[in-house]
Amino acid sequence: MLQQTLDKLTRMRLSGMAQALDEQMAQPEITSLAFEDRLGILVDRESDLRENRQLARSLKEAKLKQQACVEDVDSVIPGA
Repeated sequence: MLQQTLDKLTRMRLSGMAQALDEQMAQPEITSLAFEDRLGILVDRESDLRENRQLARSLKEAKLKQQACVEDVDSVIPGA
């Protein structure tokens, strides 16, 4: 039955939830969490996956000439 659920989630394009559910099933201690908490983890994973995909798509469409990150920024703090 679990495999059917995973297949349905994938067909519904909820791959983040499917992956999180698969990971939950591999962790026996997860059963100590309430249903609402486990469901929240699944929903959070799907939401994060979608946000990350949107960000990646936006960055690709922006066609930025340089790939920079916050760690690459040198700043001087006045008075320090």
